Formats: sequence, structure tokens, C-alpha cells
Amino acid sequence: IRQLGNINQIIPSLQQYPAESVALAQTISYVKLNSLSQIILTKPKNITNKKLYGLVHNGVVGGVAKSDGVQFFGYLVTDENCRFSVSIGDKKAPGIAKGSGDDLIAVHFIPKWQEIKVGDKVTTSGLDNIFFSNIPVGVVTRVETQSSYKVAYVEPYSDLYHPKIFFVLLDAKPTLLYDFDVATLSTLSSAPTKQSSQSIIKEVNSTFETTEEIPEVIDQTQEEVVYPEPATPSTAPAARAPKPSKPKPSKPKPSKPKPSKPKPSNTLDMF
Repeated sequence: IRQLGNINQIIPSLQQYPAESVALAQTISYVKLNSLSQIILTKPKNITNKKLYGLVHNGVVGGVAKSDGVQFFGYLVTDENCRFSVSIGDKKAPGIAKGSGDDLIAVHFIPKWQEIKVGDKVTTSGLDNIFFSNIPVGVVTRVETQSSYKVAYVEPYSDLYHPKIFFVLLDAKPTLLYDFDVATLSTLSSAPTKQSSQSIIKEVNSTFETTEEIPEVIDQTQEEVVYPEPATPSTAPAARAPKPSKPKPSKPKPSKPKPSKPKPSNTLDMF
């Protein structure tokens, strides 16, 4: 009865995630009695061996999970085997979160020039194909500067000592949508059935199969558009338009006088 009650409590939060990409997993037991950060979970369907899956617990990051072919193991956020990419603070400083072995998370490989302070909130970046982006992780409690990068120690939001039921993120890849009309968008916004959802997904995938369909030249602001140069007048003289030629008056040709024929005379001329 208690197990059914736990499932009933988290069912409403399932609406926040795409149904095709999320499954439920329940904690069976700890892997070892002396380690509270490693657990054995019920194994959902279609789990690939040796692939990392994100675990969400009460709306925050709970850890990662991996299958060895038989058991489905979960590693909570403080375990050293739990690693994923995060963003820190308002400026979204990048870093790699790793369990420190105690009650904290150590975020490594933060660029040295990034401003990280105590109290900054840490969320998932979504660039590791393990978690969706912007899932809460914890709050920064201490910052250290090492030789080439910074390390931030984070207090996690997750309840580490009561692992019950987790959302398993089966597929965290982002999906690109474009070339949709109003009718298709209204279909997506309404709550479709499972059959209609699959048909929509097929329609989306058919619109683009590879990235080769993206045009090589992308229309975006260029540097010369941002800082236009003033137009300089040309030094070459402009070509003048030819003047219309007036028709020359034709001169009348001189007419040659025709030889006059002698008129016949009535008198006889001796010479």
C-alpha cells in the first residue's frame, strides 16, 4: 500500500516530461550495506547495456543509472560514478559534475575567468544526452581555484537518504521542429493519444532525416551590415548619354539640262 501511495504521489509530475522518453524505476535495495550512494533499481523496458540514463527524483537530479545486462544500477549524485554536465549561475558557466564521495557534488573544469560565487544555483546543461536542460541540481557552497580551472562544491537538492521512485530519462536528445503550419501546431499543443503522437513523431522525422538538408549559406547579420561603410563617390567621369542626332537636310541634286531639239523651219537653210 505504501509503494502504491508513493507512485500515486509522483504521477502528476510525470506530465512535465515527454511520455515517450520517460519511465519509472523503483528502488529494490542498496548494492552494499556500507554504501548509501549505490542502489539497485527495477529495470524498465528497452534499456541499453552500458548506457548512462538520467535519474530525476522529486523534480531534481537524483543521479545516473546503468545496466550490466542483468541488474539496473543507480548511482546517486554524491557517488563518484555519477557524472554529467551542468551550468552554474545566471551566466551559465559550464562544468562537469562528479560525486565527491561525501554529501557534496564537485563541479570540475569550470573556466578560470568565470565568476562563480557561493549561492549560485546549478542546473543541468542538457549537452551530455543524459538529462534534459535546466533540471535543478543544487547550490554552490564553496569555490576553489586550481592551476587551470575552478572547482565548485555544490549541496544537492536531492534527498540522498530516501531513494524511492525515480524517473528514468530514456532519451534526452532535443528535437528540432520547423516548417509547421497552424493546423499542425494546434495538433501538437492539444493532448494527443498515443497513436496520434507516434504519427506526429513520424511526420516530424520525415521532414528532416539528416543535417545535410540545412542550407550551406545561413541568412544572418554580417559584419559589413552591422558597421556599414559610407558610400564614396566614384572618381571616374560619368559617361554622358549620346545626343540624339538631327537628320541632315538632303540637298537637291542639280538637274542636267536636256538638249533641246531644233524646231523644224519652213525655209531652206543653205549653210
